[in-house]
Amino acid sequence: MGKAEILFDGTACQQERPGHFHGGGEYAKFILEHALDEGYRFEMVLYSHFFNDDKLAELLSRMPSDAVHYVSSKQELYSLVDSGGYRRFYTALPYGYYDYRCEAQFVGVIHGLRKVELPWDKYAWRGEKRRLLKIGGRLFPEVMARLVRGRTLKQFRRILGIPGAKIITVSEHSKYAILNFFSDIAPERIEVFYSPFSLEGFVPSDACGDYFLLLNAKRFEKNVYRAVKVFDRLFSEGRLEGKTVVITGCEPDDMEQMVENKSRFRFLPYVSYDALVRLHREAFCFVYPSLNEGFGYPPLMSMACDVPVIASSSTSIPEVCADAAVYFSPENIDDMANRILQVSMNEELRNSLIKRGRERVGELMARQQGALSAHLASLFML
Repeated sequence: MGKAEILFDGTACQQERPGHFHGGGEYAKFILEHALDEGYRFEMVLYSHFFNDDKLAELLSRMPSDAVHYVSSKQELYSLVDSGGYRRFYTALPYGYYDYRCEAQFVGVIHGLRKVELPWDKYAWRGEKRRLLKIGGRLFPEVMARLVRGRTLKQFRRILGIPGAKIITVSEHSKYAILNFFSDIAPERIEVFYSPFSLEGFVPSDACGDYFLLLNAKRFEKNVYRAVKVFDRLFSEGRLEGKTVVITGCEPDDMEQMVENKSRFRFLPYVSYDALVRLHREAFCFVYPSLNEGFGYPPLMSMACDVPVIASSSTSIPEVCADAAVYFSPENIDDMANRILQVSMNEELRNSLIKRGRERVGELMARQQGALSAHLASLFML
């Protein structure tokens, strides 16, 4: 049997540090697992200095040791592509490969155009670690937005311009975002394959908690700061009696100083997968105020747990959640408060969301199952 002709970008499955969850990484692991299940032959490249979580370690154990290659830099990765006799390089996170010039066909999954559609926001500076960017982004947000958008447009144009590249994206919204910003791209060049997902462990719980769940506070596009302001106001007004808010991915000192009702909030760092499952399962309601998504997994996690979802009406979220969530305009805090009160006080609405959420998860899983085999064949058969 000859050498495998496809190189799978395993760096997309890895984490720069333990617990650093990325939707694109989960996508990559899903494709990897099912490609192994189907018996496709390919090799994989990984970064020697990145972290392999338990799931990736289990998948790697199913591959021949001589089919897994470790490199320490992108240039070493490119050298491997050029010297390995591969005909295709597949990556589920293509954003760093804007300088790709290897002979192997480039196949990349674009999960969305967030830094083009939403390059900056008035709260973005809070999550910025670099001091100059933090200060500049706070004082001159419009300048920062232009800089980020301009740089990102150049990088995307270079990725889209890779000769012979195959482009996959994860929602109809993301496809038409590409066509909107890059008018010279032919629609037939872009394949839509809904972002695949696994809901292992996300099942209903006998225990219903008293908290609203918010995720990923450090990422400004998740819009958690506006949601926290809404909840704090409602608590101050004596609303939502007996309810609290749990927030992941935040720096407690930074978040605590902006609220008056500190005892009603629980601020957590990024949590493990098992902890995330538990938080979804036991929540009273999941609130997803995101300003921008290419697809958006988290609402589906809560729907699978029979937890009602209140969500932003932005970008791909209504496409994914359909009529299984109630929506608000993400920058309108009164609209957000309205929906929170509705789901809290209207038991009939709450029950209908739980029922419809369960159905929506089933619809998307059926679509995924129907399209997956053909999609894998298009990636791993030459």
